[in-house]
Amino acid sequence: MKVYQSCGKIVSIGEMKTVEIKTVLPELPEGKYKYVKYYNISSKDYFGLLGILLIENGVNKDLNDFDAPLNKIKVEEQPLKLNDLLPINGGKDFSSLKQGDVIHFMCFHDERFNGSDKELKVFQESLPKFPDFDLIEEPKVGNGGVLTFEGCM
Repeated sequence: MKVYQSCGKIVSIGEMKTVEIKTVLPELPEGKYKYVKYYNISSKDYFGLLGILLIENGVNKDLNDFDAPLNKIKVEEQPLKLNDLLPINGGKDFSSLKQGDVIHFMCFHDERFNGSDKELKVFQESLPKFPDFDLIEEPKVGNGGVLTFEGCM
């Protein structure tokens, strides 16, 4: 399990809000990265998004084992539709995003994650920082990331 720095650009077209996310990850010898699930973990004070990252058609192993350079990778080809993600525990809805707002994005690589209410609440209550789980055995790379209307390089 590891946390990777991310950045991205929020786009608002009428009522529809989308975001393109780039995550700093090592190049893979085989397979490709895929966000298998997204959660709106926004609280009353912060917008938050959790992306569960796995390796498709490759080995889901500790990414520390890859001796490859880190690059900003656009994992998903299509922008993520934020309006489709309902908030948990009474958090903010993405439809209320406006210019100047920031979404705190957390990329989480762990195939054991099941998205239980208890797990999601830990992420939500930790906003704007990544939760300090006792079960993280590896060093973190970054502390999540931010998605803005200005985007990133």
